[in-house]
Amino acid sequence: MAIRQLLESQDDVIKIHDTEVSVITIVGLVKSVEHSSTKTSYVIDD
Repeated sequence: MAIRQLLESQDDVIKIHDTEVSVITIVGLVKSVEHSSTKTSYVIDD
């Protein structure tokens, strides 16, 4: 599963092969980080 698939999911529940998933681990390369006073944004290449 790619991050794009998670972001495009229309359901409140994520399922992989008909199994409900409650915890997801992202494995990727951090390409950039932007800090602001209210948030930190990451660009991750999966």
